[in-house]
Amino acid sequence: MYGSYRSRKVSVRIKMKYIFESYFSRYNSLSPFIKEKPDDSLFICVVIPSYNEPDLLSTLISLKECTKPSCSTEVIVVLNSHENSPDGVFIQNEKNRKDIEDFAGKNNDRKINFRYISIDNIKKSNAGVGFARKCGMDEA
Repeated sequence: MYGSYRSRKVSVRIKMKYIFESYFSRYNSLSPFIKEKPDDSLFICVVIPSYNEPDLLSTLISLKECTKPSCSTEVIVVLNSHENSPDGVFIQNEKNRKDIEDFAGKNNDRKINFRYISIDNIKKSNAGVGFARKCGMDEA
């Protein structure tokens, strides 16, 4: 009457694939930054917009110390700046990029992966936490 669990699962996957393809064909504004394929068990993706954040590393440490779920988790930090950002923003973002790379190298495992994307010189009219979050979610 309702079909098998497997056939419903396949049907949901097909619908989700259509929804994602439709969304990206209309709204995706940038090419993918992360080239590596995520783990097959990826189920949770955390996006952290970051503009001139001096305490970013403590946020990543807190996430690493959380109780791990049974599925794979990916943390994507979106380092961003707009076209008129002061030099201090670029310097802080560069420090954060290096910190993330070092932290990921020491802490990435099968359950949690830390990644970043960097988007600089965004047009002032588009810049902000919403655009950074959208770019991170598009990447996810």
